[in-house]
Formats: sequence, C-alpha cells, structure tokens
Amino acid sequence: MDRRYAYVALISGLLMTMWPLLSHGQVHQDTRHTETDRASAIASARSRVDALFDPAEAESLLELGSGRIHGVMGFRFSLRQSWKMDQLIPKKLTADRELVFLFPMTRYMQAWLDTYGHDSRLAAPGNLSMAAWRYRGQVLTDRDGSFTFNGLKPGRYLIFGSVPYSYNTYQRVDTGVRTFSYSAWMGSGSINPVYKTVSAGKASAVAPILAIIEVKDDQVTTYEPQVFGTFFKSHQGRGR
Repeated sequence: MDRRYAYVALISGLLMTMWPLLSHGQVHQDTRHTETDRASAIASARSRVDALFDPAEAESLLELGSGRIHGVMGFRFSLRQSWKMDQLIPKKLTADRELVFLFPMTRYMQAWLDTYGHDSRLAAPGNLSMAAWRYRGQVLTDRDGSFTFNGLKPGRYLIFGSVPYSYNTYQRVDTGVRTFSYSAWMGSGSINPVYKTVSAGKASAVAPILAIIEVKDDQVTTYEPQVFGTFFKSHQGRGR
C-alpha cells in the first residue's frame, strides 16, 4: 500500500513539473533576479558614462555665440496615428509654461544618449550626472509652447521638454440585457451579455520630448513639434 502511494506521489510530481511543457509546448528558463540584474546593469552603465564627462569641454561649448534656437515645444498627431480621429483630438499639443533644458553635445552627452536614448524611462534630465546638470541652459515656454535660446555657439545641442496632456477614457459595462443564440446543427445554444461603452472620466499623462538640434552661426534654427510616438529624433531644424 505504501509503495502504491509512493508511485502516485511520484507520478503527480512529474505531471506538475511537466504540465507547462504539455500545455504550452515550450518551457523557458526564468529567474527571480530580473529587476536586480537590470538595476546592476544600469548602475554599471551610468558609472561608465559618467566617467566621460569633461567640465572644460562643456564650458567651452556653452561659450557665447551668435546662433539662436526658436521653436515650439509639443507634439503632433499624424492622420495615420490618430486612426481618423482628427476631429476628436488636436493635431498638435503644446507645452504651457513648461521648462525646456538645453545641453551641449559633449562626448559624455553622446555616450549618455547612445546608452539611454532608446528608453523613455531613463532618457530624462533626472538621470544625468550632477556634474553635467550644472552645464545647461533653460527657458520657460509661453502658453503656446514657444521658446527661444539666444547666444549659442555653432554646434549640436540636446534639448529636453515635457508636454502635460489629458485624454478621455472609456470602459465596457454590462447592460444587463442578454441575447440568446441557438444552433440547430450543433444542437446547442448560448446566452450572451450585451455591453456598451461609457465614459470613465479623464486621465492625465506627460509626453517627454528629446531632440538634437544643429545650430549654425548667425542663424535662427527653428524647431517644430514632433510626431506623437517619436520619442527621440535628431532634428536639423531650418536656418534663416
């Protein structure tokens, strides 16, 4: 009797172990340390990038010049991305009295961008080194998102901005009505709930904006809002 119980326990254990393979077809190795490993990798990358910062280089690139950036901080929707909802959402949303930060494209900043530019959670001003943060320009947009940086040397600059916005949310709710369907061929039927879509109020979010702008001597480089969903874009601008 004890031997039979042992066999049952063994078979049950094997079935529990093999069930993912039998039910899903593939089993992959997993780990409990994903977040720890990710944090360790981020810390290692930050140390490597931070070591590249040269204050003398940053100070030199921020010396007074005759270039200028004038732009509108915001983002816009394309017709394809708005799914023909252009009458429901604005074509362009702009930053109302929000800060815009400007940094010279030093070796450090290029390495920082190469490391974090693909991830909107990491490519933010708060993730810059404190040393790099000191060498920046900043202005406040007007109500329409317009901003201007004056007295810039020719070269490439990285700008950060953010655009708060809100949007309507919806949810499906059960109306309490039921429909009945029956298949004579199958000899069975079903009772189906009827749903409707109702407003669930508004939600708020902030769109991060990150772009490289090329500045030329004695010219005004213009910057226009990017297409929604394009987190990072190298922007040459238009000189005049």
